[in-house]
Amino acid sequence: MGKTLLFIGWIVLVAAVPAAADDTANAGLAQALQAAAKWMPDAKLETISTPLADATGKSRVWQYSFHSPKAGKCVRIQIIKGMPLNLIDLGSCIPNKPISTKFVDSPIAMQQAMKAGFQPDKDDNSMMLSRSKDRLAKDKECWNVSSAKDFDPAKSVMRGWCVDAKSGTFLMRLSGEL
Repeated sequence: MGKTLLFIGWIVLVAAVPAAADDTANAGLAQALQAAAKWMPDAKLETISTPLADATGKSRVWQYSFHSPKAGKCVRIQIIKGMPLNLIDLGSCIPNKPISTKFVDSPIAMQQAMKAGFQPDKDDNSMMLSRSKDRLAKDKECWNVSSAKDFDPAKSVMRGWCVDAKSGTFLMRLSGEL
């Protein structure tokens, strides 16, 4: 029930945002890093994501997730175009390995996935930069790019497109399985 309300609140919040030029993932990084350091000085970046990327790899909403090894807690920092920064304390959590703050930006990841065959929707593509848990790309730091077209109903999994976060080259089509 709580997760459903959080999701509905997220949709209402995003829908209330006035139309503005979308940003890349890198555009909000410095602000997110600064907010995370205020939250916990030892905060480590674990993921960057959006469920609303357009076909250019830009979005009005970016989420930056951090973990504090010392406190054993996680926080998600949402940067929504035209809105104040939103910090969501996730409490205790299972940590993931941190990712580098130097990465190819979201438009390059989207472009490379499209060159490899990814077919984006107009403006509701999912993009996540993290260390992959997919069995085919275990522990690789990559952009996982997907749209509704990537859902595999036979296996009930979303099969994303993995673009290397350091080089910007397409690595592989993910299995969607852990």
